[in-house]
This record gives sequence, structure tokens and C-alpha cells, in this order.
Amino acid sequence: LKIRAFVLHHYLPFNRSIFGRLRDPVYLLMTFTTMLPIFGIRVFFFMGILVMLLFPGPPDEFQLINFILIFKGTQFFTTGVILGFLGAMEYYACYLFGGTSLRDCIDSHGPGASDYLSSLLFDYAGSMCLVWIAFLFLPMSRAAWHTQQCLQGKRREIVTEVYCCCLRGAVGRGGKMRGLLRYDFWCFVFSFVVFLPVYFASDNHVMSEAAYDTKLAHAKQTIFWCRILYSLLSLPFVVFVIPGVGKVLTHSATTGYDRSGACVEFAFDEVGPQHRKAG
Repeated sequence: LKIRAFVLHHYLPFNRSIFGRLRDPVYLLMTFTTMLPIFGIRVFFFMGILVMLLFPGPPDEFQLINFILIFKGTQFFTTGVILGFLGAMEYYACYLFGGTSLRDCIDSHGPGASDYLSSLLFDYAGSMCLVWIAFLFLPMSRAAWHTQQCLQGKRREIVTEVYCCCLRGAVGRGGKMRGLLRYDFWCFVFSFVVFLPVYFASDNHVMSEAAYDTKLAHAKQTIFWCRILYSLLSLPFVVFVIPGVGKVLTHSATTGYDRSGACVEFAFDEVGPQHRKAG
């Protein structure tokens, strides 16, 4: 629990804006880690953040929506723009230094060549699955309300019902996210459909050790560019990462985590143990 409190207080603090977090070396280190061009690291990091948000429950509505927006918004820059640029540079390096064996250079040193196919697939599928897991828990989340709303008795009545066959919660929560997540799902399908036919069209169906190595190299290249296209299509999420814009997706209060790991209402000045716990 101490690790959870430490990570959440530095990555999602209740008393710092984005400009304040940029002065925190721990936050910068965690953010830099997600930008490393190594497949799987980014998904593993956000998987850990999601687990910390969900347990111990119930999770906070604002934090789950914020998680989806941060995860998809940063995906555009880290995986779409940065890795796309690095992939193009690897092709360029093979063109300059590969000599007459350009294809061999790309197969051995091109985008994704040094990664395991399983790690590429994990990163590709994980970029979609994590946001849907967060969305699945939204109806079971707790909505924090502004102090003024609580004093005026303006809390909404919560109506729970069964969803997804056996889960129970307030299905209206995160309703505005459904459109964005449907868009994200079809972007995933589109990125898969665009490149997969090209991959199979290039298959010569010859079964030999050399042919297997070539197919494996082609598969890695295909998944790499599927990821790039899928990440670039997450551009609409970037808009909602802008401070204040994401509020159109939820009416709950902005929250963050204090040093003890408790989710509390956002406030720039930490006022000690008497600050109000969210919910």
C-alpha cells in the first residue's frame, strides 16, 4: 500500500496542476518511462496504474475517465508520433547503409525486428483492452461531488442495475465515453484490416526455415505499423487531455491522491489531515 500511495500521489496528485507535476522528478521519471521505444513497457506501466485505481475499491469516477484520456492521449504522441518517426529512421538507415541487401537489412534491423512477436501483440491488444477494462468498472465507481454541491444537497440519486450479464452498477456513468470508445474500437479494427491483407498477399506459402524467418520478420513489421496507425487515430483523445476540456465527460469533482493514497477532492493548497475525502 505504501508503493500505491507513493505512485498515485506523484503521478495523480490532488494538489498539483500539470505545471506543478512537471517540477516533480518522480513524475517526470514515470512519464519518461512510458515514452521509451520498448514495446510492452508503456502498457505494463498503465496496467499497474489501473490496478492501483481499482483496488482497494470502489474506484473514483473522475480518475477512471482521466485514466482513459491520459492513456489514449499519450498513446498518440508516444506510440504514434515518436515510434512512427523512429521506424521511419530505421528504414532510412537501411537505405543508407544496407547496400544492395536492403530487404535483409530491414528484416534484421527494421522496425520491430529486435522485439518478440508476442510482446508486439501484447502492446497492440493491450492498448485497447486497458481502456475497456476501465470503462467496464465505471458503473461501479464512486462519484465525488464538489463541497458546495454537498452543502446544497444537490447529489443525484444513484440508480443501479445489472449490466454485462452479472455486474451491477450505475450504467449512466461514463455514458459520454461510449462514443469515444466505440471510435477507438473501430480504429483498432481498421488498423488491423488495412495491413493484414497486405501481409497475407506477400506470403509465398513456402515452408522452410528461411521462409519461416522471413514470415516472422514480415509479421513483426506488420504489427509494428498496425500499432502506429492505431495510435495516430487516437488523436481525438488528445483534445480531452487539455486541462478543463475533459470535464465535459463527467460532472463529478476533480480528484487526486494525497500522501496516504486516499482519493480526495483537488485543491492546490494541502491543508493537512482535515482536507475532505472524496465521496
